[in-house]
Amino acid sequence: MTATEAKSVFARLDQLNEFERQPVAEDRLQPGGYFAGSFAGEHVAATEFVIGALFVTWGASAYDILVGLVLGNLLAVLSWTLVCAPIAVKTRLTLYWYLRKIAGPAVMVVYNVLNAMLYCILAGCMITVAASAIRIPFGVEPQVGWLASDPWFYPIVIGVGAVVVTLAILGFKRLAQFASVCSPWMFLMFLAGAIVLLPSLGHVGSFAGFWRTANTRVWSGPPPYQSVEIQADQVVIRFDPDQGKLTTAEGKEAGPFFLSGRDRGQEKFSPAQARIQDHTIVVSSAGIARPVAVRYGSPSAVDGAVLWQRPEGTLVPVPPFRTDLARREDVIGFWHIVAFAWVCNLAMHLGLSDMALFRYARRASYGLYSAFGMYLGHYLAWICAGVMGAAVAGVAMLDRPLTGLDSGEVAFQALGAMGALAVVLAGWTTANPTLYRAGLALQVITPGWPRWLVTLLAGAVTTAIACSPFVFRHLLGFVAIYGILLAPVGAIVVAEHWLFPLFGWTQYWSTRKGQLVNGPALAAWLVGLGIVAVSWGSKYLLGYELVHEFFLVIPVWIITTLAYLALAPIGGARQPAPELVETVHPAPPALAPAVVGGKPLSAIERILLYASGLAALGALVPWGGSSVVVTPEVFDASREQVLSFRQVLTYAQPAFFIAVIVWLYLWEKSRPWSRLVYALSLAVAVASLVLSLAFAWAVFQGWMPLARFKEHLPLLTLVYFLAGVLWTRHREKRPARH
Repeated sequence: MTATEAKSVFARLDQLNEFERQPVAEDRLQPGGYFAGSFAGEHVAATEFVIGALFVTWGASAYDILVGLVLGNLLAVLSWTLVCAPIAVKTRLTLYWYLRKIAGPAVMVVYNVLNAMLYCILAGCMITVAASAIRIPFGVEPQVGWLASDPWFYPIVIGVGAVVVTLAILGFKRLAQFASVCSPWMFLMFLAGAIVLLPSLGHVGSFAGFWRTANTRVWSGPPPYQSVEIQADQVVIRFDPDQGKLTTAEGKEAGPFFLSGRDRGQEKFSPAQARIQDHTIVVSSAGIARPVAVRYGSPSAVDGAVLWQRPEGTLVPVPPFRTDLARREDVIGFWHIVAFAWVCNLAMHLGLSDMALFRYARRASYGLYSAFGMYLGHYLAWICAGVMGAAVAGVAMLDRPLTGLDSGEVAFQALGAMGALAVVLAGWTTANPTLYRAGLALQVITPGWPRWLVTLLAGAVTTAIACSPFVFRHLLGFVAIYGILLAPVGAIVVAEHWLFPLFGWTQYWSTRKGQLVNGPALAAWLVGLGIVAVSWGSKYLLGYELVHEFFLVIPVWIITTLAYLALAPIGGARQPAPELVETVHPAPPALAPAVVGGKPLSAIERILLYASGLAALGALVPWGGSSVVVTPEVFDASREQVLSFRQVLTYAQPAFFIAVIVWLYLWEKSRPWSRLVYALSLAVAVASLVLSLAFAWAVFQGWMPLARFKEHLPLLTLVYFLAGVLWTRHREKRPARH
């Protein structure tokens, strides 16, 4: 490619982002509530279901989770507030244009291609999570390995991917609005799921009871054994010899031990035999040829419980354990939790991708609004997902390894059909914008291609990635890698933005000299990635981990900064350079004024409006009458009558809500702005959420069975979405404030 061709490619790339080149105008700055809503919506996503469960399986303790996440999320909030938001507010630019000014268009191309690849993988994870719920009615078992064990999982993933790609191509203004309606409901599903399942884990009526249950049934900490090895049809569990010799009370048979198998029908833990050999326990079962995990369930030193015999003769009980919840080599502790919560969105805060958002902030302090996402999504949602996972896999429910369950199964067992719906919506509403961003980023290497074609190709790659359910085992590692690969770019930008003026060096020196690539910036990025390569090579090739990937960002950030500061003066950062001439580009199109009045309905729409209204009223009669008959506390009906009227209900309820949906859509379309409609729809939406939470609390207190809660939840959900969508559509008609 010649220099002229390269400049032509970069010019076309710039044209894609034309309206983002100008700093944001004063009249387009947003209030704080905009940022609170953005963060709260974006960070209650499909991956939250997975991450919360992974913390349980990685042997973290309750203190590690409940306290470590507070500190780690605080570091993330401070990174947005002290690093990302100040640079964004000062420049009013996206990272694209600011990095282009600093490092040149070639570095920006490399950054965008890498970003697109990572976006495709992340969107693929979302599709896989959504498919984990859709597979349930088709009878497909949970898929949690690198490859699906049931071939029918692949067409399900392809179907979900096709829907996601199609919607991303069509554009997602309305989808984004619907996603904003989904966010409060999805957060409520996390909270309600944890509340209703907590009692199944143990006594949680007091804080002491909750803390005991959390430490023994949810986040049980490091396992008491050293290693676990599956040898043919038996599981060998090795213990630390320093703990003492293994024995049993009064020489009885070791137990109780339970074994779970890989074959279908053997996933549930069933009684097994165990024999002690010095510091090793060998567990097997005649009916299980391919074991997966062991559960040891005795909490006391009686009835054959396994004991450590100390050198001085003292007998100490071996605590209960499950080999699916923690392998000694995978155990993460307090600082791992802190680091992960911080680096989980590293590309967004220290990597500065969220400059695109915070350039609309009035003040840098608006970075504090990121706390709504961190503490609602990355704190409460992760904790709730962990509780749901531990409860569903526990003895009181499925009693099978958590590592063999996916997000769809966990949510379905906790909340029924609405739990599965929450997983689908969480995956869909986050996969769409992620795939859309991947398509935009890939236009770097496809200038002149229509955006729909680029998005289609990105979607094909994303769907292929989604066919591997690796997300349920390896998401924590991928999220850390995602941040680490892009963090050096943030280090380069921070160095030039803040350190160059302190040293008296020339900002934007490379661009001011007309260079297509800032060599020192690219070299510094490669140096940072070299540190990553050395660390990963030592871990995966030599078997020795120099720095855990959760902590790797600290040395990478520091070394990248030092490398750029060392190389930039050699490249000419200390020398005077021509002034940077900013080309005047067209301003973004003016915002369309709100349509305060309603739109007139056509003749057919008016007929539909009246017909749907009458149909809704007509469906209320059989619905109300059937509800009375099938309620034994109200009406003493025979079994045949109950069955007949239940069948009437199955038709009356859908008919009513379909008619109401049609009527509300046409009615709202024709209505002008009304403060009453706006307030009433908001009140109904909030009331349905509050009532759902109240029912969940009733289950927690034992006032309502879980099955009854699952029956009520679909109706409350439908009412919420009807009111929420009505409120969102009507809000667009609200007159502008002057």
